[in-house]
Amino acid sequence: MKNIRLISVLLFGIFISMLLVSAETISYVQPDNVTGAVKDTGAINVIAAYYLGYRLFDTLFEILVFTVAVQGVVYLLGHIPTLEQHKPMREKAIIIYTDLIFGASLITGMYIAVAGHISAGGGFVGGIVGATGAVLVFLTMPMEDIENEFNHKYMAIWEAVILITIFILALIPILKGMSPMENFLPLGTPGHIISGGIIPIVDTLIGIKVLIGAVTIAQTFIKHRGVF
Repeated sequence: MKNIRLISVLLFGIFISMLLVSAETISYVQPDNVTGAVKDTGAINVIAAYYLGYRLFDTLFEILVFTVAVQGVVYLLGHIPTLEQHKPMREKAIIIYTDLIFGASLITGMYIAVAGHISAGGGFVGGIVGATGAVLVFLTMPMEDIENEFNHKYMAIWEAVILITIFILALIPILKGMSPMENFLPLGTPGHIISGGIIPIVDTLIGIKVLIGAVTIAQTFIKHRGVF
C-alpha cells in the first residue's frame, strides 16, 4: 500500500501548499505585552519567540534530553528479548484508512512545524502530530516491513545530522561578531511565512527530529511488546 501513502502525502502536501501561498499574511492581535517580542524576533507566535529566541539555550538542551531519551529506549529494549510477536491488523479497509491518515498527519505535522512562528504550534507539537500517522501504519504492517521501510539506522543518522545542524545554527552568529544563539537572519514582515529569521528553520528541524524520535520509540515499543 505504499502507493496510497504516497498519493496521500502528495494530495495533502498540495493542499497545505495552497494554504501557504494563498495567505499573503496572517492577521494577528498585538497587545502591548508582546509587542517587544514580535519586534525583536519577527515571530507573531510569542511562545515561539521565547523558546526559539530568548530561551533558545534552554531549547537546545531540551532537544538533547529528548535525544538521550530516544536512544535510552532503543538501547534498553534492544537488550531485552522479544516476548510477543507483533500481530498486524490486515483488514484491507483498515490498511487503506491508516495509509490515508499517514499522509494527512505527516503533512499537517510539518505544516504545524513550519508555520509555528505565525500560528499555534511549533516543532515539538508538529513532530508528534506527524509521527501519529506512522504509528497507525505500524499497526497494519508486519515487523519485517516496518524495519525495512522505517530503517532505524538511517533514521538515527538523520537525527544526528539535524541535531548537529541546529547547534551549528546556534553558533554561526559568533562568526558574524554576534552573541551565540542570536537570530542572524533578516526578521522579515511579522505574519508572513518567511519571517522570524532562523526561528522557522529551527522549528522545522525540531519537528523533523521529534518525528523521527517518536517513530523510533513507537517502533521499538511495538517490536518489544509484552516486556513490561
